[in-house]
Amino acid sequence: MKKKIVTLMLCLSMGALVLSGCGKKENKDNSASSSTSSSSESTSDKSSSSTSDSSTAAIEDDGIPIVDEKDVFKCIELGEYKGLKLEKTVTPVTDQEVEDAIVANYSNTTIEDEPCKEGDTVTISYVGKMDGKEFEGGSTDEAYITLGASGYIDGFDDGVIGMKTGETKDLNLTFPDPYQPNEDFSGKPVVFTVTVKSISRPFTELTEDWVKEYTDYSNIEEYRKGIKKDVEDQAAATDENTLKSTTWEQVVKSSTVKQYQKSEIEAARTEMEAWITQYAQMMGTDLEGYKEQTGITDEEFEAQLQSGAKSTAQSRMVMKAIVELEGLSKDDQEYKDILAKTAKEYKLTEEELIEQNGQEQVDSYIESERVMKRILDSATIKEVPAETEEAATSSSSAE
Repeated sequence: MKKKIVTLMLCLSMGALVLSGCGKKENKDNSASSSTSSSSESTSDKSSSSTSDSSTAAIEDDGIPIVDEKDVFKCIELGEYKGLKLEKTVTPVTDQEVEDAIVANYSNTTIEDEPCKEGDTVTISYVGKMDGKEFEGGSTDEAYITLGASGYIDGFDDGVIGMKTGETKDLNLTFPDPYQPNEDFSGKPVVFTVTVKSISRPFTELTEDWVKEYTDYSNIEEYRKGIKKDVEDQAAATDENTLKSTTWEQVVKSSTVKQYQKSEIEAARTEMEAWITQYAQMMGTDLEGYKEQTGITDEEFEAQLQSGAKSTAQSRMVMKAIVELEGLSKDDQEYKDILAKTAKEYKLTEEELIEQNGQEQVDSYIESERVMKRILDSATIKEVPAETEEAATSSSSAE
């Protein structure tokens, strides 16, 4: 799977990316699934918030001009970014969380070199053909089914059982007669070309045999310690990212925009429109369909898009100003070290990292890491224990 490095950049510079009118698409059954199911009933999951007053309210223009100006310091008055006093939430890891992680692992074990069997959950793609031709609703790039309980037509699950990850196989089947979802298919022969993309198997308990077979550990005790460290590392990473996000928000809010750089507004709009279009496609529609489903007018969409672009532009202008003040360059050793470290984390070469994400995105990510390092290195950071669920419950009860 191609990995992206945009998470931090989204937190730092594109907080207004998702328009407030964004809602859920009706959850219609995949057409391919309905063609292979003996009986299917579509259900809808409609957003209850997409037409709320807050999402449809017009966004007022802030009155700040947009100018064709390259000098960022003529456009923004930079706030304090060094010597800040910050609080970092530190989340403790409980024994129950470690146990939950262990249970999640063995109850959803990834199977790599074994054939799948009844009860396994498999990710598959398939192409359905009748009389040698693909038919509407008979294909999908990705479907998740539990073998023996998929609801697909007779013979489908049995045909997949025994396949391995990466294997492709033709299933010669026949639609039931009658076939209520589509009477034209009743009793007709069909060929589904199925590819298994992944297999997961539910185990009911943690055993020494499971640890030795499906992990890199030799016994349960070592495995439990390893999982505990993984959970602790994940909690620490989440706390660190939260600190970076809230700190950057503070730095941006302390800065004052005198005028927006036109180039930054245009770049932000282009990126946001592309992102929303991609999101709409994931919902099974286009940009116009997205507006209709989320219940916003063209005018409201434009107002929210412009507002989001301004928010993003402000963040990027602050970033550029700090980069210039700190004299950061792509040619220095720190840039090269972070590039090498990031590529290693994603198990890619530097060339692959740039190819998959684009040079501009990689540069922006490294730039943000360097800026944040200078902000945090100069700050006084007080660690504050996260409020536990028990403490929160007690506090709520006391009120």
